[in-house]
Amino acid sequence: VLGIASNAPQGTIDYLISQNVTIKYIENADKCTFNGTKLNTGEVVDMQKTSGWKCSKDHPDYKITWGRFVHYKDWLEECPQCTDGVILTDVRDAYFQRDPFVAAVERNQQNALMVFEEDPELDNTNWLTNIPVKSCRKYYVGKTRMLCSGSTMGSREGILTYLNIMKEEFDYWKIREECRLNMKGDDQSIHNYLYYTGRLNHAVSIPYREGPINVVGYRAARISEQAQKEAKEKGLDRVKGDFYIQNGKWQEWLPPEHGMIDPERGLIVNLDGTPSALVHQVDRFGVLNSHWVLQMKRTGWIYNKGGVRQTTGEDPQLAKAKSNNDGYIFLRPSDFKPLGSKTSMLYADAEGSAKALLKEAQTPRSIPDDAIDPVVEEARCNRYNLKYSGRKERRRIFYGSNIADDSWHIITIHALEFYGIFHTVVFSESNRTQ
Repeated sequence: VLGIASNAPQGTIDYLISQNVTIKYIENADKCTFNGTKLNTGEVVDMQKTSGWKCSKDHPDYKITWGRFVHYKDWLEECPQCTDGVILTDVRDAYFQRDPFVAAVERNQQNALMVFEEDPELDNTNWLTNIPVKSCRKYYVGKTRMLCSGSTMGSREGILTYLNIMKEEFDYWKIREECRLNMKGDDQSIHNYLYYTGRLNHAVSIPYREGPINVVGYRAARISEQAQKEAKEKGLDRVKGDFYIQNGKWQEWLPPEHGMIDPERGLIVNLDGTPSALVHQVDRFGVLNSHWVLQMKRTGWIYNKGGVRQTTGEDPQLAKAKSNNDGYIFLRPSDFKPLGSKTSMLYADAEGSAKALLKEAQTPRSIPDDAIDPVVEEARCNRYNLKYSGRKERRRIFYGSNIADDSWHIITIHALEFYGIFHTVVFSESNRTQ
């Protein structure tokens, strides 16, 4: 589902239709009923007389940076068949390198609501959070990790709950003079405020570069600034797309010391070296990746052809229409952890880390024996410094051991670490383990 301007070019519309995109047209309101935003001088901004502010026709009570979340809520509620994974993302400054839902399954991150951390150097003492929240809520979020409001992921239930809470907070801010600031990014201020005050109590914060979405903006901007400085020192009037490329190897568009790309393919990577599924705020690199993007377009995005699993029972013709090329089908998993679910646990009286490990080990997860996902298997092999051989069938490996009074911590750690590797695991009760 993609929201676009009502006057979008016909070529754009035709392309989106050809890609099976559900188009939602956004019309500007004749008159915003959200008004009274103040400048720092105290002057009230007339939102009808400035090109910097718009409101949508369907939701004129919200400035557009807030209204998009209300539209997300509408669109999801209008789609009862949208029962699997949901991603809310900006479009202009984001692109996909893999299927994020496959990445979430691989990393066991099928949480009902996932929010994503930005660079560790960026925290909520930054003006973007600090000024609006202190003005409106008289609250200091403090030195906590900045979370990006432009890319959020979860289950249908988790995302709808999130959107309802965001709208509830927008409704608080929009009627109070001290909350109506002349800022376009205060949806992120609210996003962080809600998380760090416990209002998003079902949310899981995904560490920077460790999940299916990689928010690169802060680091990318610093790299772009450094490139501009180097260009000036070399007497160049501007930075070009091939600024860091040497010997014609366009895949190496960033210097290796940054550790942000796979030098063989140029894909932006997570900390573990695997391709980031969805890259957000990529425009902060400036022109540095433009030469790479051009080459990728010319070659048909050859490095984005990673295999993904086919949804069980999906119509073959629909699957073919959705595939990048034969044999590569986008997965839409339905196995997100239920919102607020309580797992019936073995040894439920366990406490602390033992309880956390047991709960995680008993969370149902499925890896089919009859299908191999090359992306998942390659990432698994990389974790053990092994090379994926390209096998098409899963090996049948047996693991067994005697157990006596061994710690549940050790047993559960084994269960988590060995998950998906052994076909069968058997523990036999014994009076000794030597």
